Amino acid sequence: MEKFPEKVSVGVFATALMPSTTTPLSSIMEELFKGHPLEAYMDSKVMISTDPNNPSSFLHFGPKYMSSRMYQLTAPEDFMLATMLVRPGNLFLDHITKEVMITEENFGSLSRAYIVCKEDKTLREDFQRWMIERSPGVQVKEIEGADHMVMLSKTNELYSILQDIAREHH
Repeated sequence: MEKFPEKVSVGVFATALMPSTTTPLSSIMEELFKGHPLEAYMDSKVMISTDPNNPSSFLHFGPKYMSSRMYQLTAPEDFMLATMLVRPGNLFLDHITKEVMITEENFGSLSRAYIVCKEDKTLREDFQRWMIERSPGVQVKEIEGADHMVMLSKTNELYSILQDIAREHH
């Protein structure tokens, strides 16, 4: 959205980290970790690199964490498939220290929508709303009974909201 604003009609964030022109990414991450410290990741594996030549840090979600914090409302067969497909992900800690600039002229000028998933235990509702408050002009939609994996726990509701947003911004 920042690099190619002319190619984006609307940015949709579904229970996701949302950048802001008013709040640095490091502050967003700091707020996230207040309510979700590294200990909360249970059986997940976290590797924080101290090598300046290879600053990437990775997180591999464990099945206990996934079942209690990400997929708690998802059908058991979808959760089982997810555990088989999980791969390590980048924590992007090296990006946070570099403070990627989000400008009002590019990112801030675009329409944005945020889908609050009220039962998300990874990005809790209060944190989602904290990000929304720091990003003026964001259209807010809500899905009751959706966990972090809204595309699995509330597929039809998500699809309907995405269609509505697309129609509104077409």
